[in-house]
Amino acid sequence: MRIKKHLDPIKIGFYENIKKYIINLNYSKGLATLLLFTLCFNLATARGLTQNATSGGLSIKITELSISEALSLLEKRSGFLINYNKSIFSQKDKISLDIKNMAFEPILKRILSGTRVAYRFADAQTILLYKLPDPVKPGLISGKIFDEKGETLPGASVKIIETGKATQTASDGSYSLSVEPGNYTLEISYISFTTQRISNVNVRADKNTPLDISLKPDTKGLQEVVVTASYKKASVEGLLTRQKNASEISNGISAEQISRTPDRNIGESLKRISGVNTVENKFVIVRGIGERYNSAQLDGVTLPSTEAQTRNFSFDLIPSNLVDNVVVSKTATPDMNTSFGGGLIQINTKDIPAENFIGFTAGTSYNDQSTGKDFFSHKRGKYDYLGFDDGRRDFPEGLQQTDRGTAPNTSLSNEEYQKKIDDQSKKFKNDNFSIYKYKTAPTQNYQFSIGRLIKLDTANQNRLGIIGSVTYRNTQTINQIDQVRRSDWYLNYNNAGAKYIFNTTLGALLNVGLKLGSNRFSLRNTYTHFYNNELLRITGYDNNDGANFISAGIPPSRIQEVDDPTFTDLLQNKLNGQHQLGKVKLEWNLARTAIERKEKDIGIATSVPRLIGNEYLYFYDTSPFIQGNILPTSRHNYSNSERNYSWSVDASTPFNIGKLRNTLKTGYFGVTKKGTFNWQIAALANSANLADSLRYIPISEMANPANFGANGYNYAINSYFLNGYEGNSKTHAGYIMLDDRLSDKIRLVWGIRAEYYKYTELRNDINIRGGSEFVLPTEKKWQWLPSANLTYIPITDLNIRAAASSTVIRPELMDNSQFFRYDPNLGSLFGNQGLVSTKINNYDLKAEWFPGLGEIISAGAFYKRFDQPTELTFILVNGNINYYIKNADQAKVYGLEFELRKNLNFITDNQILSKITAYGNVTLQKSSVVGTYKITNPDGPSLPDISVPTKQSRPMYGQSPYLVNLGLQYTGDFLGLNIIYNKSGYKTYIVSPYFNQIEYEQPRAQIDLQISYRFLKKKLEIKLNASNLLNRASAFYVNTGSYENNPDYAAGRDDISERLRLKPGFTNKYEEGDELRYRQVFGRTYSTSISYNF
Repeated sequence: MRIKKHLDPIKIGFYENIKKYIINLNYSKGLATLLLFTLCFNLATARGLTQNATSGGLSIKITELSISEALSLLEKRSGFLINYNKSIFSQKDKISLDIKNMAFEPILKRILSGTRVAYRFADAQTILLYKLPDPVKPGLISGKIFDEKGETLPGASVKIIETGKATQTASDGSYSLSVEPGNYTLEISYISFTTQRISNVNVRADKNTPLDISLKPDTKGLQEVVVTASYKKASVEGLLTRQKNASEISNGISAEQISRTPDRNIGESLKRISGVNTVENKFVIVRGIGERYNSAQLDGVTLPSTEAQTRNFSFDLIPSNLVDNVVVSKTATPDMNTSFGGGLIQINTKDIPAENFIGFTAGTSYNDQSTGKDFFSHKRGKYDYLGFDDGRRDFPEGLQQTDRGTAPNTSLSNEEYQKKIDDQSKKFKNDNFSIYKYKTAPTQNYQFSIGRLIKLDTANQNRLGIIGSVTYRNTQTINQIDQVRRSDWYLNYNNAGAKYIFNTTLGALLNVGLKLGSNRFSLRNTYTHFYNNELLRITGYDNNDGANFISAGIPPSRIQEVDDPTFTDLLQNKLNGQHQLGKVKLEWNLARTAIERKEKDIGIATSVPRLIGNEYLYFYDTSPFIQGNILPTSRHNYSNSERNYSWSVDASTPFNIGKLRNTLKTGYFGVTKKGTFNWQIAALANSANLADSLRYIPISEMANPANFGANGYNYAINSYFLNGYEGNSKTHAGYIMLDDRLSDKIRLVWGIRAEYYKYTELRNDINIRGGSEFVLPTEKKWQWLPSANLTYIPITDLNIRAAASSTVIRPELMDNSQFFRYDPNLGSLFGNQGLVSTKINNYDLKAEWFPGLGEIISAGAFYKRFDQPTELTFILVNGNINYYIKNADQAKVYGLEFELRKNLNFITDNQILSKITAYGNVTLQKSSVVGTYKITNPDGPSLPDISVPTKQSRPMYGQSPYLVNLGLQYTGDFLGLNIIYNKSGYKTYIVSPYFNQIEYEQPRAQIDLQISYRFLKKKLEIKLNASNLLNRASAFYVNTGSYENNPDYAAGRDDISERLRLKPGFTNKYEEGDELRYRQVFGRTYSTSISYNF
């Protein structure tokens, strides 16, 4: 208490002193009367002075003073004394007031406004200030109510026994109750289910207490029975019910598990899931089944292919911190609105948060073979760090083909024709060929997230939720490449180089959820902008000149540079509604998904050695203008766009057969897709009359418009260099599905799905010389796809599952394009010759044991039969190497899966061991493919060649004989530790009818480590990550040394697969004499991040 300069005679405690004096005094009635008169006089005086505090006028001007200073000034002007403790005010807060003719008390209120400080009169002239206690904020109890099958129960009653407050679950089974902090008992009831009471539910101020409850059917009709359980036991049972009662066989990874890894995007996280492997950390292989047989969904909406010419989704587009969970379904049910052969990867985000939150994360990383090293790139744009082009990579508009023998050029005079190509070439004003040298910067990443829960009524039946998140990441890495022998690179030399990767990712998420009683609406919006610039630079010899150049002492015959700046935008908007109409649950969806992929000014440039005096110097090479070839030097501009509009409606209703609860579900789904692909290619070419002064100049001068002309350079654009593709497709599907309880221990989910598919080709140009072998296969418009999932539950925590289904994988729109692109990683042209849908019959058997919360021990087997699978195939065409996506005849895949996730507290009841979890999964698989090869048409040599199946089988594209994931995780109150081991066996990458040309990736192991610690009441978390600690190379090989010619083979009589045979004692694994085709090393990455939740 601050003491003022002086106190008037009547101060604090005056009345208390008078009372004590009167009680202790031996007084007469007269004296008592006198004292009573005195007391009344003082009360009257105090009342009069108090009235002066609320009336009368004061003028005061306060300019940028602290509250303490303002109160001192008010004391001087008013004559009142103000007592308080200085600590109740912040000295940093400043106020300004200009008041005229106002009473003391209103002025005091103005000064104290917003401080949570109140006042009272101690006596007539003394005011006491005191700090008000912080208001007690209510807490929240929220979760979902499930039945014994893991299905949500809309309309269930949830009541707090102590307060009588109650609510009903929404159409998705969710509930939320706002209540003052304390311990409570919840009662959950639902017709035909046993009522359950949950005790010891602790609610903290302004915090959410999650509680998912699983109710059991009242099979005996004992409606008066109430089952009681503790909060911990009930919440564990609820989570276990969700985990073990999915209708299909599935695996997943949660946001919490992802956060315990150094993964930057979902492509890196997926390989942590049982039976899942990735290619280049972005394309997914499930159960050894190639990426085109796996489907991706974001919030239940199927994502289109991100790649221009294949059915493939690049999962590195999605930042991992925008995701709530990822579930990989490995068996199908009729209500799944997409088909798959390996797995359905379902990426889910949140809409209504359980509580308000604000979070910020910042991080950086260092790669030991990249950061700080020389980084080669074409000249960067001003906005590359933001992921956008500044215009320097824009291709000129209005380009026309320059073929001299094609109209309208045939009608031009030589002078007119030369002027046309000169003027057009001068439209290319920017030099995007020259190589610049930068320093590789450390990775930087940032994320900001916010969630708001707005209660629309006091009963919390209606609420609005908003979640927003933005993320930014820039990564610069160098992959060192020490072996390149694909295509026409010389096989007896270690052609080598590096891949320089500059990547900027911007991600944004805005989800809005609205719950109105038994109705729930959500609007989910996800946007990702992805800029990826890869420059591949390889130095070596080609097959034509390699041997001669090496023997003559001539340096490598070429340096090839391919730069591919790619800008990808993914935007998805989805509107969803869920309604409970009596017993019927109705759900509908409307969605729009768009992918824009622009490869802007791809540069292919080749330099060759020229003998200048006594020294070899490298100069860039060009093709003659009359040829205008892609190689050695050219510029490309590709624009790929796809728009999908989808809609669906589903209805389900429960019904009982005896005491057993069953569910009938039916629905309709439709999607329309439209895709376009346009290309522009311009070859930098030299005139037949090239001046000697222009032969040995830098490429920046070759591309300088001043050196264009009849005696210089120009851009040649063949007639097939300005073409495109356009197509659309429509799919309509209906299904009926029954979820039957055949007994207390047997559950059968079965049904059938009917799909109608129609593809329409609107434009399909070619971009290569001559004719095309492309033939668009005939598709069945209707497919009938049955499925059944049977679960037997002999004891509470054990599932034995069996599943069978038929699925169909249809070509993506761009799968039907005739476009052939130059792939620098393959060193050759890549395309297809027309693809047909693949039908797959799937069979699964699995046993799952759930010993505790978050724990599982499982073993399973699967078998799949593919009709006309699609693979990446090596083919020789007139002696030239080409790569095709083409259909094989058939394939069979067999596999075993094992999974373990177990807390170590079973060893002994130890506090440390209870925080350690061991987990792992192993997949063993084998495949057998009957490929195809072409023979002369037996009906006549004038007819096109036909494809026939081979007699010998080989491994399937994407297959690996084993996948292993192992991990050990410690999760303490503050400290976290996670170590992860991942390895895959040799994997089939490129297939071929020639067994010694099938390309495999060698086994590669990876170890990742994370240490984290939480500070400041767990609001601040710091993570230290180390990834790829083993730094094993990614190496691809072919078995050139393992096979020998088959002496019994007769050309023209036997099929091509019998031409070669394995040498005795050799296998398809890499052995001495085999040939490494491609080998690269990624380096170790060390990163740190700091996160704060406000």
